[in-house]
Amino acid sequence: MTQPLSPASLVLSLPVEAWVERHGDDLVIRWTPDAPLLALYAGSAPDGMGGVPLPTAIDATGKSAVVKGVGGGRTYFTLDFGRRRLVTAERTLPLPSGVNFRDVGGYRTADGRAVRWGQLYRAGSLADLTDEDVATLGALGLRLACDLRSTDELARHADRLPPGAAHAHRPIVCLLYTSDAADERSSVDLGGRRIIKKKNEEHI
Repeated sequence: MTQPLSPASLVLSLPVEAWVERHGDDLVIRWTPDAPLLALYAGSAPDGMGGVPLPTAIDATGKSAVVKGVGGGRTYFTLDFGRRRLVTAERTLPLPSGVNFRDVGGYRTADGRAVRWGQLYRAGSLADLTDEDVATLGALGLRLACDLRSTDELARHADRLPPGAAHAHRPIVCLLYTSDAADERSSVDLGGRRIIKKKNEEHI
């Protein structure tokens, strides 16, 4: 007899060793290494250099600590385990008019290294950003926005970017269109790869 599918079996653990959760003005920093945490630093540099030591209240599991009264601004945390250090930060950035703007730093790569924090971000839309949101992106040092949306989406909802940031349109999904060719084929351009599909006369 087939066993019922458990939702828990569909949840995959993220390839990160440390992460930050916000609870109001407090942040909870969690980590997976078993080595004892020797020190915790906070700073504005994505590489974790030049941080200020923080008092830590490590819980009974030895795998999390609470940092209280964290204000605005982008803060990166360095966890010192003696033989190694980990850098982490809040995954989602507070853009009130943005859509799912996240830092992809900290994720482990196939060769065992990790993506640098503060270098690569992803977002659902930058079209409705306020002036304050745009200023926040400028403070992050945003230099290039790679837009994967279709030409039609771009025309209807253009991104708002800080001064000096370049925009590169690289659509990966385009609208299906019908050609005037005799064989009445249709094509979809997927990031430079053209797929030709024969029209089904029964559904026209």
